[in-house]
Amino acid sequence: MSIVRLNDDCLLKIIEYLDFDDQLELWQATDDTTRLCLAVAYSWHRMPQTCLYRETFEGRLHALDGFLESMKGTMKHLTITYLPGDQMERFSKLVFPNMRVLDYMADETDDWVNDSDIKIIVDCFPHLESLKLTGMSKGNNIYQMRNIRHLDIAQCWNLSVACIENVCEHLRLRVLCVQWRRSEEKAYVGAISKLNELEELEVEVVQQESIPQLMRLPKLRKLRIITNHECELVRDIAVLRGKDIISASFNDSIWLWTTKTWMPCRNLRNLTIINDEGCSWVKFRRVILCFPLLEQVHLENSRIFDTADELWDLVSICPHLKRLAMSHCILYNVFFKFDAARMGAVLDKRTQPLLLQCFKTSADDLVLQLFKHPKLKIFFEALEYSPVAPEAIELEFLPLEA
Repeated sequence: MSIVRLNDDCLLKIIEYLDFDDQLELWQATDDTTRLCLAVAYSWHRMPQTCLYRETFEGRLHALDGFLESMKGTMKHLTITYLPGDQMERFSKLVFPNMRVLDYMADETDDWVNDSDIKIIVDCFPHLESLKLTGMSKGNNIYQMRNIRHLDIAQCWNLSVACIENVCEHLRLRVLCVQWRRSEEKAYVGAISKLNELEELEVEVVQQESIPQLMRLPKLRKLRIITNHECELVRDIAVLRGKDIISASFNDSIWLWTTKTWMPCRNLRNLTIINDEGCSWVKFRRVILCFPLLEQVHLENSRIFDTADELWDLVSICPHLKRLAMSHCILYNVFFKFDAARMGAVLDKRTQPLLLQCFKTSADDLVLQLFKHPKLKIFFEALEYSPVAPEAIELEFLPLEA
């Protein structure tokens, strides 16, 4: 039986099994008015999210026109990756009213005169709420996208100070990822400090003198920075907002600071440690004692524990601990040479069960065999969390204003 004699549901199901390039080939091989061509177009119409690559439509501008026409009214999340000028210009004929999230990686080899590609984005996506921008754009038109609440321009190398000042003046940002040169930091921080609705800020470089301004952002909930081993930076944050810090993540850096730094952070609930080279259990134990209200500890690629005795010591000094997660941690045989009676005594004192969550620890069978107690629940699955870059920290705050 010919494929065109199948009903619409069968046609759509078959098309769904094809990869995008095969769908394009099928669309191009059929007449625009046939059921098969219309079925392909309808499958594109139902796509809420996709990624466009330069190679996909190279030499196939008519197919790009067909695809854009099909999905213009329904697409919500689009990634554009290194499209050349002739492909980007096809967008300028259309408006995408439901587009909310755009990741745009500009081709750095194309000479976009006066940010003409960004102007296309401004005109085509009038209701965009989230924009991630990469490339050589100067950012002249970004501030015109008045619905943007989440802006990631951390990988834009040519942004001017005027750009960030316009962005901070005209956009009501809740999330901002940005970079700057040290010589421009004062102007950038001055502009950002006016974002009264900003909840999340990610920067690569921050000097110590900028911290007081950033810490006065009334709704700031999350700050992510690369410390470059500048200990005074974190110390000042802890002094100014330590009581408001409820979650902290470190990548190969927790060992840099003494317990004196962490004493103001007594309300910390969640702690994530990634790649803790240089941090022994003895030192980590002193840090943990600064956080009496800890509810979750997550260790990734950790070598803190030599034996499980140290793990149960952690549990004993954290009476509110609900979850202990270990991800990508190699547990050698020596780790399981521990005092089972000590484990039992620690767990007996708990008022609620402890969740031990292990993911790719290389010794699931031994964990199940040796860690047995009525107040211990063991799971082998990944913990959802946002990883941080090497030498970076992420701090979550209670905002100054709700």
